[in-house]
Amino acid sequence: MHTEDPVFLASFGACAVLWLATYLMIIRRGFLDRTYGMPLVPLCVNISWEMIFGLVWPDVFPANLVNFLWGALDVVMVAQYLRYGRQEWQAHYPRKLFVPAFVFVLVVSAASVVGLTIDANDRAGGSITGFGAQLLLSAASLQMLLRRNNPKGQSMYIGIARFFGTLLLIYAQEKLGRPLYFLYVVYVAFAVLDLTYLVLLYRVIRRHGLSPWRRV
Repeated sequence: MHTEDPVFLASFGACAVLWLATYLMIIRRGFLDRTYGMPLVPLCVNISWEMIFGLVWPDVFPANLVNFLWGALDVVMVAQYLRYGRQEWQAHYPRKLFVPAFVFVLVVSAASVVGLTIDANDRAGGSITGFGAQLLLSAASLQMLLRRNNPKGQSMYIGIARFFGTLLLIYAQEKLGRPLYFLYVVYVAFAVLDLTYLVLLYRVIRRHGLSPWRRV
C-alpha cells in the first residue's frame, strides 16, 4: 500500500470504518425490523468478493484483514436474509425455492467474481469487481426501497455511511490502480443512484410518520 501517502491512508481508513459502520447498522436495523437490509444479489456478490479477496487472493495488508472482517459481518446479514427473507419471497414465488434460489445466486456470484477477476487480470485488489459490486448494491437498494415502499431495514445513516464510504475510496483506487474508463462510469452512476436513494428514503420515512434523523 502507499504508506508514504497520508491522503491515501486516510482515504482507505475512512472507507474501512464507514463500511464497517454500514454493515453494523444494517445488522442492527435488520434485527429491530425483523427483516434483511441488503438485497439478495449484492449480498451474495459482497460476501463472495470479500471472502475471495480476504482468503483466496488476499489483498495487500491490512486490506485483506478488512475484507475478511467485512465478510464475517456479511455472514450475519446472510443469516438475516435466510431468517426473514421468506416473508417477502413467498408472496411472489413458491416457498420451497427460497433456499435453492439463494444457493444458486451465491454460487453464480462467487463464480462470476472469480471469472471476471481472471479475465480482467484484476487479482491485485479486485477493482473492477469491487466497484461493480458497489454499483449493483446502489441499484438494488433503490429497487428494494421502491418495491417495499417502506423504510424497513433501512436508515438515512446507513445510506450516508455507504455513500461516503465508497466515495472516499475513489482516491485510494485511483492512487493504487490503473486508469479504467469503466470505473469512471461506475463512479458517476453509483453517486447518482445513491443520492437518489437518499432523497427517496428520506421521503418514505417522513411519509410513515417517522423522523429520518432519529431512526438509526
